[in-house]
This record gives sequence, C-alpha cells and structure tokens, in this order.
Amino acid sequence: MPAQTVIKLRRGTAAQWTSTNPVLAAGEIGLETDTLRTKYGNGTSTWTALSYSVADASGTSSVDWTSVLNKPSTFPPSTHTHVASDITNIQSYVDGRINLVIDGAPAALDTLNELAAALGDDANFASTVTTSLAGKASTVHTHTIANVTGLQTALDGKANTSHTHTMQQVHDMPHPFLLMGA
Repeated sequence: MPAQTVIKLRRGTAAQWTSTNPVLAAGEIGLETDTLRTKYGNGTSTWTALSYSVADASGTSSVDWTSVLNKPSTFPPSTHTHVASDITNIQSYVDGRINLVIDGAPAALDTLNELAAALGDDANFASTVTTSLAGKASTVHTHTIANVTGLQTALDGKANTSHTHTMQQVHDMPHPFLLMGA
C-alpha cells in the first residue's frame, strides 16, 4: 500500500480562537469549526488581528467578482417580499420623501384628497381652467360705444369736443366794454 499524506489544520470554534488569540506560524491555517472560516498565519499577528481568508491569492479579505471561478452567468430573480421593518431606515426615508412632496404645505392642503377637494374634485382641472380663461378678454383690447351699456344714452345731448358759442350763449360773461379796460 502506498504511503498517504495527511494534512491536519489547527482548529477550534470561533470563541476558542478569540479567547486564546494565538499567533499562527507563517502559512499555518486556522479553521473555525463552527463557521468553517479560515485564517492564514503570518508569523507575527494574533488571531484577532488576521483577516478571514477567501479564495484570493493576494491574501485580501475580499474578492473581485471577475476573479470568481465557475460562477453562474445569470441570476434569475426569485419572487420574495419584505416587511418595512426588514429594510433599514425605510420609514425615515419615506417620511423625508413625503415632506419633500408637500414642501411645508398647510395642514388643510397636505394630502392628495385635500388638494383634490380644493380643486373641486375636477379630474380635468387644467382643461377646465384653460377653457374658462379662453373666454376672458385679453388685457389689451378696445370697445366701441355700442359695446358699453348705457354709454350712448349718457352721451346724447352732450357737445362735441370741437364747437363754438356766441356771446349770448355764455353766461356770467362780463360786458365787452369792461374787458377793454382790463
């Protein structure tokens, strides 16, 4: 029978490793038996100072996705749900977004229902206002006398702007001889 080589790893639970906090020899592998995570010793750092190992030759504790071998090319999404409490800070995020929408609106107009009521619950409010404004007079416009109710009656019997009078038509006029001495 051929000779077999057995490689044994130094091992213990995460709590055992942390409590004893040994220095692993350079290249020595330590295995946490309860988490199945490993660390490689460097001959000087204690267990708690070492990073957990990953399948990366550089010894870093993270791996770039492009260097992972035999990974799937697609990840079909799986249907799932979350309750709001599963999502970190979701309530404060939503409250902040809502506050941006209402932008300090008065309490009487800070809900969509209140805004709808203020607009007469008119689903076509913009169209209604546009139609209403289209029937109004422009700010620059003219009118004939006939367009102004009662104006012609008020003007009837009034003098034209260009006309003359005889002396007899002017009352309270001083005598012409008195005007000569003036």
